[in-house]
Formats: sequence, C-alpha cells, structure tokens
Amino acid sequence: MSINRKQIEDFYNYEWKDYVSFETLTSLIELTCKTYHLNQPAVPDFIKEKESAKFHDLGQI
Repeated sequence: MSINRKQIEDFYNYEWKDYVSFETLTSLIELTCKTYHLNQPAVPDFIKEKESAKFHDLGQI
C-alpha cells in the first residue's frame, strides 16, 4: 500500500479539523509527511540504477 500527501491531508482534515487549530493541523500534516518522506521528490529510475552500480563497484576494490 502506498500513501501520499493528499491522503494524509484528507485524513487529518476529516478526523482532526474540529479538535485542533489550523496551525496544529498543518503541523501534523507536515510532520507526518516528513516521517513518511513524502516531501522529497521522487528519484528517477535511471539515477537509482547509477547509484546501485556505484555501490556494486566499491565492493570489487
């Protein structure tokens, strides 16, 4: 199962909106996204391939 930022925002807006301030709601969303590393841009596959090749080459030294 994959989680995205929109799902987190929807969850907090539905479950917590009536109980916390807007600032707290925003903080909860940001902290959750940071925890799940959703604020980082996706790494393209061709970069992942190059990175794994580097580590493989280091083992041969």
